[in-house]
Amino acid sequence: MNSRHIPAGKQRTLDNFGYLNPDCTPIEDTDTVITKEAEHGSAVIETIERFPAYAKDNVRSKCNEKRMRMPVLTYKAAVGYAGTDTFEVLSISSNGVANLYRYTIKIVDVDSKKKGRADLRP
Repeated sequence: MNSRHIPAGKQRTLDNFGYLNPDCTPIEDTDTVITKEAEHGSAVIETIERFPAYAKDNVRSKCNEKRMRMPVLTYKAAVGYAGTDTFEVLSISSNGVANLYRYTIKIVDVDSKKKGRADLRP
């Protein structure tokens, strides 16, 4: 489970689901879908071009130097809502390995009258 904070009305990139072989070639036929929709915002998976972000000790870290097309998850929090939202994403690789990701989003009210201070209470 991943927990994130997002200001009301804002959009953030949460994850990418680009699976690469150690030689940086993409693993084909990966299906990634939203299986439980968000109730207080919108989650979208789009295939875009971006740099991978493997850790330096990962055999695929050299892939970080090249832009690749990959599914990317973004979430936009509803305007005027403060509280918690959850949704789920299922990713199935070509070899049949399935991963279910559950996201908990804490939508915070960032009021300009508070001079940049966020109310982190749901």
